[in-house]
Amino acid sequence: MIEGMILRVIYSEWLGRLEQELQPAYLQGKEECVQCGVCCARRPCIPTPDELKAIAKFLGMELEEAVRKYFVGDRLNSSDIEYIFPAKHAQKDIVGTYLHWRRTYDEGYCIFFDEEVRTCTIEAVKPASAKNQKCWVDSDTGPIALESWSGVDIASYGIKKPVTGHT
Repeated sequence: MIEGMILRVIYSEWLGRLEQELQPAYLQGKEECVQCGVCCARRPCIPTPDELKAIAKFLGMELEEAVRKYFVGDRLNSSDIEYIFPAKHAQKDIVGTYLHWRRTYDEGYCIFFDEEVRTCTIEAVKPASAKNQKCWVDSDTGPIALESWSGVDIASYGIKKPVTGHT
């Protein structure tokens, strides 16, 4: 419990430094995306199952292959909803698996964010939860996508679940 709080504080401090460095739209007083990448570091987009299939097709991969290469699984708090979302660059060592709670606050950008050109490499099939995100208003677009995973067994998409449940 305390370890989780410490990890969250460290992550929040990192994110604060990142926001100051990159100056997202809300800090610039703008109401349009400035492609700073803060959203891609702060809040992972959550594709719906259909969007996940479209991403795999866009990447020219079978669904399970794409999941094993670019995504991680997680559970929504204490609910029964499990979902799949893009790993961060720092999580390449755990793609295709369940996200361990200690890795929830890993620093870094979404695995599909290109830091050099500051854009999404899957822009053509970017999930609605990312397209509709606006940092200049509090727009948490995740709940709609999360609901689409209700009743879905993420193991059928290739996510390896821990033997003892969500760790």
